[in-house]
Amino acid sequence: MIISMLLWIPSMTGFGVAMRTWAYPDPEDPGLETALDDALLGLLVLAGLAFALHLFFALGGFLSLLGLVAGWLGLWIFRKKIFPWSALEIAGSGVLFLSSVYLAYVAQANYDTGLYHLQTLRWDWAERAVLGLANLQSRFGFNSSWHILSAFLAVPGLVLPASFSANAILSYLGLSTFFAKAVCRPKQSLIPAVRIMALGLLVIFVILEDRFFWDTVSSPSTDLPAALLTVLCLLELAEAAAGSSAATFHGLCLASLAVTVKLSCTPLLMASVLLFFAKDPVSRYWKGILLVALFWATWLAHGIILSGCLLYPIPSTRLPFLPWTAPVDQLLLVEAGIRSYARIQGSDARALVGWAWIPVWLNQICDYWLSPLLAWALATGLVTVLYVKIRGWHGSLGAPFFIPWLVSGAGLAFWFLSAPDPRFGWGFLLFFAIYPLAWSLGRMAEWPSKDWYALASWILLIWLAWEGIQLRQRRHYHVMISDWPRIPVSSVTEINGIWIPSATDQCWDAALPCSPERWPDLVSLTDPGQNLAREFMMQASKQTPGIQ
Repeated sequence: MIISMLLWIPSMTGFGVAMRTWAYPDPEDPGLETALDDALLGLLVLAGLAFALHLFFALGGFLSLLGLVAGWLGLWIFRKKIFPWSALEIAGSGVLFLSSVYLAYVAQANYDTGLYHLQTLRWDWAERAVLGLANLQSRFGFNSSWHILSAFLAVPGLVLPASFSANAILSYLGLSTFFAKAVCRPKQSLIPAVRIMALGLLVIFVILEDRFFWDTVSSPSTDLPAALLTVLCLLELAEAAAGSSAATFHGLCLASLAVTVKLSCTPLLMASVLLFFAKDPVSRYWKGILLVALFWATWLAHGIILSGCLLYPIPSTRLPFLPWTAPVDQLLLVEAGIRSYARIQGSDARALVGWAWIPVWLNQICDYWLSPLLAWALATGLVTVLYVKIRGWHGSLGAPFFIPWLVSGAGLAFWFLSAPDPRFGWGFLLFFAIYPLAWSLGRMAEWPSKDWYALASWILLIWLAWEGIQLRQRRHYHVMISDWPRIPVSSVTEINGIWIPSATDQCWDAALPCSPERWPDLVSLTDPGQNLAREFMMQASKQTPGIQ
């Protein structure tokens, strides 16, 4: 894990510096402040590169090593363009690096890792993109850039593939970016609300790390990356609304990556596109737009190969003329399963017709461990915004407040209507609840008044009281150092050339092809030279049998 992070973070920075130098009209714009911003841009470049390569080749091995070396080469070529690090930034980033590594080693194994994460990565390592892989196991159709990155960041012989370093890397980059914006570069922040918001997010993620990271940082789960990329993008939108041209395009890049990680981030991309084209002429960023367009093209092509859909599992994006396209019944089943699980866990999809699920869902939300903090932050924030407005401090609220806050509200509306599981909307939930408080505190911090000290003390006392109550009542997830990240072994049985888990629905590290779903109509076309199926299609009936 440590080796992986030490090798790949500089390599990502090299890709990001190269993109910033080539694609940005003003690479020194203060909207991009630190080398961490370059590393986040590097994630987008690496994901696009991994998608393009996987269309023709299996990932891992030589290709991963080649990508690693290319990033380091870019770091050396553009070394004079790298933003300098202050001593405080180095110290804080070092602590957060060790924290991310520790959490990755002691966190529990994620259930979905055994269900499909690890098998997805094994396919990426063993084969190029497989036609109709979604027909073998419905979850293999999820075309997440995070799974591709997780596979690409494993260099056999140098990095243990089981370590799943992608989430640990992003947790480090996200927390370090919060730290840099809050503490290291306060004078360069365009609005105080961004600095205070970054500080609040850093405190929340660190204090509640046992809840946010307990089974996500040690796996290729998309929940944590989607949350961190969402709040990072919303912070960029706040700075973009205040006038930073570089932050506008940087937000578009982060939103593009976030949506390919998890489709629940779609409102984020729509807002970023609208804001970008409203503020900047296309001619200024045509190189960057070209790179983002290539990224989208490779992502869509990869998804079509896996499932025959543009956006799996949305039935309206299905391409029925392709012979390997997943049956519409399967798409409806997957879509209904996600929605029913998100609304009422353990319920039958047929029981969720109409709006009858809302009362039960509300009870579950009220019992959710993060709800008290979000309710307290939102209520306090709205009161303080009203107070600042009445006092007339520093004029109107303006676009830097309304644009990112309303975008997060739109994200919550989309989340509620599609799949309202809290972990699917962590980023939008946190930002929508906390940003009004951060904004009002930022406004009051500019006004030397006794009212500021009194109000800040009042908020602090309420926070301490809430924390004291929660420390007494909170049910922690106790994590202990164990054999993880060594991969557990699953007992499987071979049926018609496919390995089926014997007593569970988790394949873990079983041989390919493995699936807990048994499709009698499945046809696998194999390469005579290998014992791996390269194409998976249904019989002509295109009817999806029931899951056994």
